[in-house]
Amino acid sequence: PPPLTKKNRTGVNTRALACAISVALGWEQPPIIKLHGKGSFNVTLLARNKHDGRTAIARIPIASQYSPGSIESTVATMTYARCVLGLPCPEVFAWNDDVSSSVNAPYIIMEEVRGVPLDSAWDVLPDDRKMAVIGDLAKMQVHLTQPVPFEAFGMLKFAHEKDDVDLSDHRAYSVDGIRWPIHSRGPIQSLVPR
Repeated sequence: PPPLTKKNRTGVNTRALACAISVALGWEQPPIIKLHGKGSFNVTLLARNKHDGRTAIARIPIASQYSPGSIESTVATMTYARCVLGLPCPEVFAWNDDVSSSVNAPYIIMEEVRGVPLDSAWDVLPDDRKMAVIGDLAKMQVHLTQPVPFEAFGMLKFAHEKDDVDLSDHRAYSVDGIRWPIHSRGPIQSLVPR
């Protein structure tokens, strides 16, 4: 695991991140942190509670790929999908989009989703399980294609900074983006030249 006393290769102060995780989750001691995965845009770290084995994931954007506001938008989108649309998304426990925080990077602390990545299991799944997975994915896609109650398109944000907001209510969210033209019959018609 990366040492907790120094910055690791991501530039993240893992000691400060461990403290942020323990505070967010109410753990008495900072967790053990180790590299979980790395993609084109994020690094994920696995935090494990030393006493009871509980886990969480810390998602850190790669500095060259980070844009201001993207952490809040990611969290708002995950929360909207989970709380409003009822889609299976990890629960977000805490987040910070301040690059100058003690962690030295923006981050999301979220629930660890256990299981096997679909791309590594697909070839060995029996056909009936593949069909069940495809059916589940189709149902999720239906939720994602439903009309949304926003008058703009762009980055989803939280509409309020209060802790007592009902996150299952779409009014808890807003879109920071381009408004639909009033004269249009919908978003597609407004983008097609006449």
